[in-house]
Amino acid sequence: MVSTSVLSPFVRLTKDSRLLHGARPVALDIHRDPRGELGVLDASAMLPFAINRLFYIRPSDPPHTRGNHACSVPQVAMAMAGHVVFDLDNGRDRQSIEMASPSVGLLIAAGVWLQMHDFSPDAVVLVAAPERYAHMRHFDRAQPELIDFA
Repeated sequence: MVSTSVLSPFVRLTKDSRLLHGARPVALDIHRDPRGELGVLDASAMLPFAINRLFYIRPSDPPHTRGNHACSVPQVAMAMAGHVVFDLDNGRDRQSIEMASPSVGLLIAAGVWLQMHDFSPDAVVLVAAPERYAHMRHFDRAQPELIDFA
């Protein structure tokens, strides 16, 4: 990772979180009633891409880090259960973000380096991307020239 500054060292993700350039919170529409809770991600209105790939990540035993790369496409990640820490690096700034609620996702621009760690034992992270794995490139450091949104 090549970075010159660190923003707030740790942020618990909420819909109002101030994040580094290349990441932003995505608040799902939450509907609650006596039957429970329904969270809606209307991709066409909330994301800058159409979803073509969904995958989930669960912790291993013993725990390991996941990610450790930047992608050539944007992605959105949501902690559907438990909690996990995301370390982000946009080539200029770094930030650690705790994901602990399925009601707020994290939109990560292409080019932002990501590492996931400190998964709770019950953690499940759901990730959506606009491309299939075979069509994405992965980089071992941030690619600031690919970041195209705040």
